[in-house]
Amino acid sequence: MAGRRFKSRQSRRAYIVPGLAIALLAVPALYLFRGSRPSVLVVLAGAVLALAVAVIIVRGRQENIEYELLDDRLLLRRGGSQQELALGEVQDANLIDMASARNFVKEQLDVADGEGHEDPPGQRLSMRFCGVPLMGLAAVGSGIYRTQMSNFRRTLVLLRTRSGGSIILSPRYSESMVSAIEKVLLRLRTGEA
Repeated sequence: MAGRRFKSRQSRRAYIVPGLAIALLAVPALYLFRGSRPSVLVVLAGAVLALAVAVIIVRGRQENIEYELLDDRLLLRRGGSQQELALGEVQDANLIDMASARNFVKEQLDVADGEGHEDPPGQRLSMRFCGVPLMGLAAVGSGIYRTQMSNFRRTLVLLRTRSGGSIILSPRYSESMVSAIEKVLLRLRTGEA
């Protein structure tokens, strides 16, 4: 059976800083270009501008995140890499708002950083396939701030595994994905019982 695909919701606000840098380079370059002979500075600014645009385009295309729900597994793709998660290993799928997700990540990182604390193999948090930054400078650069975090229409998906691990995903339609995963989990559980 063909799987059901879910596209990731990704924050494109991380491109604001490079975009502003390009604009700040382009305006002086155009001002200098108004002369009859292009100077070395104008050519250099044009080359840096072209390189920055190319980097932004390539980076944006590499960051495509997609999820595909099959009969008994969930395929997670980011760029060229792919990970397969057997749905038999998934304990449950839940909607989680962005503020709660950020607090959850913070708790998990605090527990992992505790002195003398050894993480069992299954007690890990994976955010590799989440396109919305929740922590660190990426979240600040993305413009994710407290008022946006408390917008409850913007939810993420939290998958808890039987080994105690957690995976945070960011599909565009979180409710549809959770509903579809729960239906498959119910079918697998009643088929096993």
